[in-house]
Amino acid sequence: MLSLGFLAPTLGKAIKNNVGGALDLALKAVGLKNGTESDLSKALKNASPEQIAELKRIDNEYKERMLKLGIDFEKLENEEMESARQRQIKLKDRTPNLLAFGLLGMFLIYAVLLFTVDLSEKNSTILNMISNAFETLKNLLLLVGGYFYGSSKSSSEKNSIIAELKK
Repeated sequence: MLSLGFLAPTLGKAIKNNVGGALDLALKAVGLKNGTESDLSKALKNASPEQIAELKRIDNEYKERMLKLGIDFEKLENEEMESARQRQIKLKDRTPNLLAFGLLGMFLIYAVLLFTVDLSEKNSTILNMISNAFETLKNLLLLVGGYFYGSSKSSSEKNSIIAELKK
């Protein structure tokens, strides 16, 4: 399934951070005059190739416009995560660690359920619920990994900056 974050990452981050106008632009690209994030998600499931191309075009224009205004969503996201890490270090807070282990435990339990539940037609609702929970836990674990270890994108950017400085 295609997600807004995959198709139009800048608009996705802007919508996530409640930046005004971003949702309207994304809705317009998929042919909706108004709606919610839920409406946008539903529309993306049935989006035509033309609508996807329009969404990507609008995302690129939006990113350029925001950069001209001095707004870099990736930088803001990285700063926010670094601030949370510094808070954890300063306060010696174990809560993020406990939450991470809890999520990992839940993920493993759901993984076992996913592979042990009867896959017959009569249990399709249960299987869908387990699959959705598994997908949500997977995404949360990706966020936990980003929190504790950083993202590969920011790491590669750091490596390229270091390489430039060495020249």
